[in-house]
Amino acid sequence: MNLRLYLASYFPSSMVEYPYVTTTNALQKFISQIPDTGIPGKLTINELEKRGFKSTNHRLIISVMKFLKFIDELQRPTERWKSYRDKSRNKRVIAQAVKEAYADLFSLYPNAQERDTEALKNFFSTRTAAGSQVVDKTVATFKVLCQLSDFGEETLPEASPKQERKQAPSSSIKNISQTAQEGKVPAIDINIQLQLPVTDNAEIHDKIFEALKKYLLT
Repeated sequence: MNLRLYLASYFPSSMVEYPYVTTTNALQKFISQIPDTGIPGKLTINELEKRGFKSTNHRLIISVMKFLKFIDELQRPTERWKSYRDKSRNKRVIAQAVKEAYADLFSLYPNAQERDTEALKNFFSTRTAAGSQVVDKTVATFKVLCQLSDFGEETLPEASPKQERKQAPSSSIKNISQTAQEGKVPAIDINIQLQLPVTDNAEIHDKIFEALKKYLLT
């Protein structure tokens, strides 16, 4: 048995209240409708009924939405609710919500969304005092949330032309270093800008040019 699961079974303080629904189809339908319906002032039982979820079993949706932080403690929609309305990224939004809500599960199984039912049941049974039927519903709730999510990694942006230009000098330095190791003298152009002092004594300027010839041109 996994050591963390073994220890969790002996420490009641590690138990968590994981919300669940008895009708996962209703939960899936409710969440899927968010982008196409208005944002309520609060997610109340009355609001659920207005949206067609009139069964008493549907009221459990509220606790799940609060667990995912789609609504706050006063049941008011959060920024996450609003972000989910963007269909171009709503699957990523709920994936992030699931990872945060089930942080302990993803800490144990980084690919928790791919774990089988038995592994998930073993996890939740050691984190709750509920019976097997509730554990089954908890697993089913987690799995339907995963079906609505996209856990793919974010694609890193390509390097901009400005970034590529910054990398060019390092390549040139490498080539010069390699040439030096081979005993060859690389061709290097040096541009020297000299500011002469203001003076009427021509001898000072002559000495400066003599020094340049001696130390740089010889």
